[in-house]
Amino acid sequence: MSGSSTQSFNMARPMIFGGRIKEDPIAWLESFETAMSLNNWTQWTNTKNYIKASFWDNALLWYKAQVLNLTDWDVFKTAFKQEYCTQEHMEAW
Repeated sequence: MSGSSTQSFNMARPMIFGGRIKEDPIAWLESFETAMSLNNWTQWTNTKNYIKASFWDNALLWYKAQVLNLTDWDVFKTAFKQEYCTQEHMEAW
């Protein structure tokens, strides 16, 4: 797709995250931020689609319930950490 101005998974793919208790949400955030940087994902509209594509199971259900409140990356990141960086998750790691 040379010459295309659309953003895509062209260099790095983030980890897939399901929101299960033994998964590491910080590792997912770091992998997603790396993919954002390497792939030059700067438009929130597209980034939301990439987040959705990297979620499954409980995380995807959570995301679909939250999507209207997620207005940019910082808002998403705060909400994600509040949901998945809980004491229960930390103890499970």
